[in-house]
Amino acid sequence: MTNYLHFLAETASTGEVMGLRPGVSPDQVESVLGDQFFDDTDRRKRRLRRDYDLIEFFFERDTSTEWICRSISIQVHRLAYNIATPPNTLRKKYGEFPSYIPFSELSQKLVELNKTIEPINRDIPLYPYDDYRITNQDSIVDISVIKDEIVDAPITVPAGSIWSLSIWKPTPTKH
Repeated sequence: MTNYLHFLAETASTGEVMGLRPGVSPDQVESVLGDQFFDDTDRRKRRLRRDYDLIEFFFERDTSTEWICRSISIQVHRLAYNIATPPNTLRKKYGEFPSYIPFSELSQKLVELNKTIEPINRDIPLYPYDDYRITNQDSIVDISVIKDEIVDAPITVPAGSIWSLSIWKPTPTKH
């Protein structure tokens, strides 16, 4: 059965959200996920955040008028606070999403898909997450996992739950 875990594993292992990856346009995102979003642009109109509650797309433009997606973020923690619902196209394909998703379940699925999960060592005092990285052919996926249980009455999110997944395309190295 296809479910939320398949969605996250597919996203982490391909660096795509339902075929959308860094480099797409806002129109391409809308054609896949629909028109139920909120757009937030900076004052200079160079950055755009398209918010689909659970999923955010970050666009930039330089001197052209074309928006280009630079990164995608799945804000899994918003499910626990009941402030996000997956877009309809996601729910139709993957069903309902639980309030929190244990990283152990996702990592097991990724191991089954032969993906290497690398821990990221962030030397930041009191940093509340354990971070992991999956390097795909055209993208990098970072997964942030809650270190300690979050108790924010009446919400409790267990330690080891996924906070977010971030997809980005590495900048080519200049030689």
